[in-house]
Amino acid sequence: MSYRLLLFLVFVSLGRLAWADFGDLPYSSKMVELEDMVEHQKGEIVSLRSRLDQVQLDILNSRQEQLVEHQKLVGQLSDLQQQIIKLSSAHVVNSDKCVSAPHIVSKPVSKVVVEPYSNPIPSQSVISEGKSAESLLDSRSYEKALQSMRSGHYRGALVSFKDIKSKLSPNSPHNADLNYWMGTAYYLLGEYKDAIEFFSNVYERWPESERAPDALFNLVNSYYQTNQKSEAKIAGENLVKNYPHSAAAKSLSKLTL
Repeated sequence: MSYRLLLFLVFVSLGRLAWADFGDLPYSSKMVELEDMVEHQKGEIVSLRSRLDQVQLDILNSRQEQLVEHQKLVGQLSDLQQQIIKLSSAHVVNSDKCVSAPHIVSKPVSKVVVEPYSNPIPSQSVISEGKSAESLLDSRSYEKALQSMRSGHYRGALVSFKDIKSKLSPNSPHNADLNYWMGTAYYLLGEYKDAIEFFSNVYERWPESERAPDALFNLVNSYYQTNQKSEAKIAGENLVKNYPHSAAAKSLSKLTL
C-alpha cells in the first residue's frame, strides 16, 4: 500500500467519525428543538386566530346591538311624534279668545284658534275692523288641513298648509304654526331634508312660539333619520337648555337616559 493511499484512508476514517459525532448528538437535538418550536408556533397561530375570531364576533354583536338600540330610539321618537300631532291638532282655545266669526282669527295670539267641529261655521268669511286680510287665518281651511293630517293624508295637508301660508303676510303670528305643520307633513312623508328646513325655521325665526320646543324635538328626530348625529345632539342640547320645562324637553330626557 502506498503512502498516499494510506493517508487517504486515514482521512476518510476520521471524517466518518467526526460526522457521526456531529450528527448523532448536536444535530438531532437541534432538530427536536426546532420541531418543538414549530409546534409551539402552530399553537400560537391557532390561539391568535381564535382570539381574532372572537374579536370580530364581538364587533359584529356590538354593531348589531347599536343598530337595534338606534332603531328602538327612532321608534320611540316616532311614537312621540304621533302623540304630539294628535295633541296639537286637538287643541281648542276657549271661546272668549275667538272673534265674532268662528273661522277667523282677529287677534295676534301665540296659538292658532281652531274651533271644534260641533260649532257652526258661517259660509261667508268675516274680517274684524282694523285688521288686514293678510294677518288673519281662515280657521276652516286650517282645520281641514289638520283633519287631513289626522287621516294620514300628509301630501294633501301639506298643499293646504302651503296655500294658507301664501295668503298670510311674512309677519303673521300664524307662520310659526304653519311652518311647524309643514315640517311635520314632510317628516311623515319621509322627506327629512325639507322637514329639517321647516322645523329649523320655527326655532330660529319664532323662538318664543309655543311650537318651538316641539319643532326642536322633531328636528332631533329628523337629523337622526338622516344620520346627522352631531346636528341632532346640538338640537337636543338647545331644546333642553332653552326650554327645560317643556314637555318636549322632558320626553327627550327620558329617551337619552
